Amino acid sequence: MNEQMQEAAKLLLSTLTETKEFVLEQAPEIMQQMITWQITIGAVSVCMFLACFASFLVMFLKGIKAVESPSDMYTLCTGIALTFSGFTFVFVLIEGTAALQAIVAPKLFLLEQITQLL
Repeated sequence: MNEQMQEAAKLLLSTLTETKEFVLEQAPEIMQQMITWQITIGAVSVCMFLACFASFLVMFLKGIKAVESPSDMYTLCTGIALTFSGFTFVFVLIEGTAALQAIVAPKLFLLEQITQLL
């Protein structure tokens, strides 16, 4: 029984050592990929935001042509402004801060990502 415990301990120690070496070897590449991924997500979000902005601008310009009274114009402008400000708020809070953090403070970003995984 004592020999089995020693064999199990040796196997566990060997496995832990191999795992540690693998993690230390792969860590820089994994960190770089995490930062690249976050920057890519931020860039895609910016593109989506600009597409939404362009579509609202087109809606606004087409809506101006269809306006028959000042109250219609006020309603059109208010609706577009509220929708646009909602998209801006969501973009800045969700995607903009993480992408900016990955660009400006990559070490802090990595620490936060690691603490979320633990």
